[in-house]
Amino acid sequence: MALLAGPVISFAIVRDLFLGFGARKRFAYIGVVATLAPIVAPTLGGLISSWAGWRAVFYFPAGGGILLGIVIVLSLEESIVRRDKQALSVSNLSMNYWRVISHRACRTYVIIGGLSFGGLFAYVSGLAFVFIEIFKLDRRIFGVLFALNALGIALGALTTGRLSGIPAKRIISTGLAIGLAT
Repeated sequence: MALLAGPVISFAIVRDLFLGFGARKRFAYIGVVATLAPIVAPTLGGLISSWAGWRAVFYFPAGGGILLGIVIVLSLEESIVRRDKQALSVSNLSMNYWRVISHRACRTYVIIGGLSFGGLFAYVSGLAFVFIEIFKLDRRIFGVLFALNALGIALGALTTGRLSGIPAKRIISTGLAIGLAT
């Protein structure tokens, strides 16, 4: 559960502070970090485990989490300007969920996002097996190739942030066409 808190809080802060193109640009930058983290993690994990042993793979993120928690407690302020005390009531939540789910464009984007993310996870899950077990690629070389792949995905997300002036539908359609072509 705590793993999901970071992106949710990031999105909530952006939603509280920005609108329109400004928000879309910041969401794209959050996407860069969210994309890089799970892709770079195996590379860093491999380097840490070869340098300090497998237990260190757990100590490094724990230490980073503690440090990040301290920074957040000491420096992050509340971003919501006007708090709605009824926002978390069951009736309001139900009504808002229904409003989102019943919106045709939202359903389309959720399906596209889910399929794209599913494809990414299938790729990431099977990549190590194929390259290391079948192609007999050295683990360190695989880590470098994996990191280059992550860099490409992050550059794509960063480019999306730079193109925030273009209508979202056009960016999504172009991205889908590129994804299907590759």
